[in-house]
Amino acid sequence: MKNNKITCLFPGGFKPLTGAHLALATRYAELPDVEQVIMLIGPKERDGITREKTIELFNLFNSNPKIKMQPTEFNSPILSAYEYLFSLPEDTTGRYAMAASSKGDDYVRAKAFVPNVDKYATIGDKNGRKIPAGIDATELNIDIDPLTDSTGNPISATTVRNAIANKDFETFSSAYPQFSTDLITTAWRILTGFIVTGK
Repeated sequence: MKNNKITCLFPGGFKPLTGAHLALATRYAELPDVEQVIMLIGPKERDGITREKTIELFNLFNSNPKIKMQPTEFNSPILSAYEYLFSLPEDTTGRYAMAASSKGDDYVRAKAFVPNVDKYATIGDKNGRKIPAGIDATELNIDIDPLTDSTGNPISATTVRNAIANKDFETFSSAYPQFSTDLITTAWRILTGFIVTGK
């Protein structure tokens, strides 16, 4: 019997992983048609934040067995999603979607995913490689406002990196609103090497 469940590819820099990234991944994982969400993370370091540290954060914060984080050798998030599909065995079948908030550029990338996958499965890329013919690309949008910090601004990895540079634990904490102070304190230690002392 053909599997109609969807694998949702969620590529990103994730340097570091934020509460907003996990909130979006969780929203996708909660959809009944979604079997798994694969967060694809490239090797590029940003301001001292490595892929290894982000994977540590993912293991700390994520408790949903449907969400996985997988390293990729590609720094371009979009490229990593297509390369994931190119690397699948030829006889692979299944439905795949690109995770994206319906806000901003992410949504545009997700809309292009279906026709691009169809093209790569039938015609192939410029090197003649093809995505397995049994791959069915689907559009799966979530109309969700981005998670915001305590000031009402959308949470971003850039803000988190700046908070780390400024040793600003309070701003750092506001990027993980759905998690306990204990977990956030551990995340801070993973990324900075510092232990949070009493306020």
